[in-house]
Amino acid sequence: SCLFPFMVILYTTRMKGEDIYINGIPPWCPQFKDFNVTFPLLDGVPINEFNSGLVVEDVYSNDFGAFFASFIAWAVFYFGADVAWICMTWSVASIGTPTEPMKRDKYLRILIKVKMFVSNALPSLLLINGVVVVHSLRLNNYGCGDVDQPIQYPDKEIWFGFFSVLLVTYALELFVWPAIVMNFVIKVFRKIRFLDRSRVEGKAARFEYKFGIMLKVIQYLTCNKAGGAELKNTGELNEFATNVMRLMNNDTKLDVVLSDMYVGMYMLSRVQAEKRVEAIKKITMKDKNLRDRLYKESIDNTSSSPIKSNFPDGDEENHKKLSMNDTSNEIESNKFRTSRRNTLLILNQNHISEHELLLESNSSDASLMQDAAHFVKYASYIYLKLRNTVVETFLSGSEGSCFTRPLDTLFRREFNLADIGLEKTSLCYMNLVNGIIATPYAIMVDDEVNKVVIVVRGTRSIEDLVMDLQFIPFSLEKVGNVCGFEGKGHWCHQGFLTRSKWIYNDIQKNQTLKTLYSDRSPFKDFPLVLCGHS
Repeated sequence: SCLFPFMVILYTTRMKGEDIYINGIPPWCPQFKDFNVTFPLLDGVPINEFNSGLVVEDVYSNDFGAFFASFIAWAVFYFGADVAWICMTWSVASIGTPTEPMKRDKYLRILIKVKMFVSNALPSLLLINGVVVVHSLRLNNYGCGDVDQPIQYPDKEIWFGFFSVLLVTYALELFVWPAIVMNFVIKVFRKIRFLDRSRVEGKAARFEYKFGIMLKVIQYLTCNKAGGAELKNTGELNEFATNVMRLMNNDTKLDVVLSDMYVGMYMLSRVQAEKRVEAIKKITMKDKNLRDRLYKESIDNTSSSPIKSNFPDGDEENHKKLSMNDTSNEIESNKFRTSRRNTLLILNQNHISEHELLLESNSSDASLMQDAAHFVKYASYIYLKLRNTVVETFLSGSEGSCFTRPLDTLFRREFNLADIGLEKTSLCYMNLVNGIIATPYAIMVDDEVNKVVIVVRGTRSIEDLVMDLQFIPFSLEKVGNVCGFEGKGHWCHQGFLTRSKWIYNDIQKNQTLKTLYSDRSPFKDFPLVLCGHS
């Protein structure tokens, strides 16, 4: 992409006569204008003979121009060779199938060795020569000598930008050598018993160990500000690592190359297209049934409808006549439509589900949206603002594990959070501990909306990340038996469930919520709101 425009710019420069040297002085030097020479376009007259008093030559007659001429020639040759190598690699990769490779890896190794040890020699030479020539040109003041600075620096023109990008691309292709060296160094280090982790059995265990080491490095680099103190790297990430290995199909010997991926993606796109067509048909049929049902519900909801029974259900033409002929009926239907939620049809694998949408015209929906806008502040403040206020104001700067009020003081409007914008909210309890299982959360009373609020902090530390990665679904059957709901057939993210159990037990232990909903509490009729996290 850079070689072609680079060649075009040099060609147009030559056609304009802007590559001519006089007495070895290039056109970007101030001495060049002192010659005051115009070049006649005379066919058949050598450029160095039409003016006997000066030595006139084109740029390709000196070392600088000769270098660029050879550079372009070799760059074009390398480009062609690289394209040929890619075509041969693609052709070899198409041999056989994923289960029967037919020795294609043998041919691929030969091509890779040719690329590494033969083809990469040419970009190495082009890169080295390019850097050396540009460096010598700058040392020589761009060919202007020690008299004056150039009027226009050639390395600030657009052609030099394309030339530099070419050199960068050649340099990137040579990164294969540092990768080979690092691979060799790693193999040497693995032979050292102190650094060997072969005693950790299984690829999943080794991946878990290395990922845990990476998290510990992040902990030390951030000076424990990102957490990680409770991460011992002794099995906390076992399930995550095991499932990653299963996802990567790491224990198999399946031989997959680019051509297999292309065929697989193409077949997948066809299957998705077929499912999309089928989904459109289902949604179209479902949507028609919904229109008929809505019409029937709107008619049934109308108190007076003189022509209600004149037309059969599902007749769209009769629906139009009905709306045109009966104004009062239309008004009643509009009232019904503003009170009923619209729905969104979603294709879920093998079935279509109907999801209700919130409407501003619906009073209950409007109230729900107002609550969401109100309580989103709690979900945001639990991260920093609330913690800082508790530590600096309520705990007098001491880093305690939790903020607890005596139970007999919970009915008072004390420990107000006006400093963070919650003027009518009182803090009752807050846990500040952030561990593998423990998570920060707070219990508050909001007198503005007359509700008790439990807000849970989301992901902010390495410990939180470890729990987020415990994504194996866990059955809620036992939890349902303890908490009084039917949990059979229901599943939950294991990390979230673990922390939910801890919060549940901590609430039972501190008895703050039990006191707020006791018979003598002024807040016993307040609804409970749970917010925060994801």
